[in-house]
Amino acid sequence: MFGSGDSKYPGMLAIDNIGKDEPIVKVPGRLIISHKAAFDCAELHEIYFNNPEIFGKHVAMGDDNVLDTYILYHLNLGEKSQHYHMMQCWPAPDETDILMNWSESDLEWL
Repeated sequence: MFGSGDSKYPGMLAIDNIGKDEPIVKVPGRLIISHKAAFDCAELHEIYFNNPEIFGKHVAMGDDNVLDTYILYHLNLGEKSQHYHMMQCWPAPDETDILMNWSESDLEWL
């Protein structure tokens, strides 16, 4: 997290020059959180297929619900999740200036 007080934001800082076409981050494909990874999660197949009104392609937010369920499932797994170390790097909700953390008076100002 960069900044201080109420002006913190997540980011990365390069300590050396980055060359043209030089990779900055490499992530193994099996660790990327994607809709495909979420849908292919065998432990969640029964939930997806037994609830087409939530996860079906015909549902406006169906794809988002699949991805959200996958993330919640892995958060619940804790240290047993293959995504554990990455999730530990995610900022806590109170560490970022996002709309859901705004006070009622700030929201009214909008």
